[in-house]
Amino acid sequence: MVSLAACTIPDPSYIGGAGGSESSSGATPNLTSAASTSGGSSGDTLATGGLSGGSEASTDADADADADADADAGTTATTSGGTSSTPGCTSHEQCAGTPATPACDLESGTCVPCEDNSSCEGDEPLCSVELGECVECLATADCSGPSICVDNVCTPYQQACANDEECTDLDAECCTASQCSERCAVSCDDSRECPAGTECAHGYCLVQCSIDRECADFTGFTCQHTVDGVDTLCEND
Repeated sequence: MVSLAACTIPDPSYIGGAGGSESSSGATPNLTSAASTSGGSSGDTLATGGLSGGSEASTDADADADADADADAGTTATTSGGTSSTPGCTSHEQCAGTPATPACDLESGTCVPCEDNSSCEGDEPLCSVELGECVECLATADCSGPSICVDNVCTPYQQACANDEECTDLDAECCTASQCSERCAVSCDDSRECPAGTECAHGYCLVQCSIDRECADFTGFTCQHTVDGVDTLCEND
């Protein structure tokens, strides 16, 4: 027979206390909840990363769009400047596709109407390099008949007349001086009042020359008006 006195009965308070306390304080955590919370945080981090990456991609796309816009603006600016939209040309061949501007101005790198007479024809056979375009004349010698070159256009001058009404071009009048008698000419007091290619003498703007041949289109005129031993103006014989 076992003696009851020999059996030690655990203190219920110990079991419920220390054990209970340990169980309470060391209770198995809710792994599902923790994992969910932790996973949520991780998800948030990934989401944040996604937003950040999206923001960077958006910024890159905007930068590319701005660059394209700038490029387009450059092309438009070239076009609005009155030249071809083909930028940076280095040869005439690169401007062949733009008939109105078939020549390349190497200095500016833009396509222009002409660089020399080879690009000009018809009524405007000469290239004004200064203007970058084809014109009718560069000097009076380029004009035929009794005319002078005014603003790159051959304009009738010193043609025969009987009265002022017949001399409407350039606001001229029928000359009364012997050097241009009965010829249309602009009256003047100073050469600054005269059209290009003429000079004031005897009260009228007379055509400049250096040899008789340059007066051939003005019937009856030869190169005279000697200055310092040099003939300078077409005058009536």
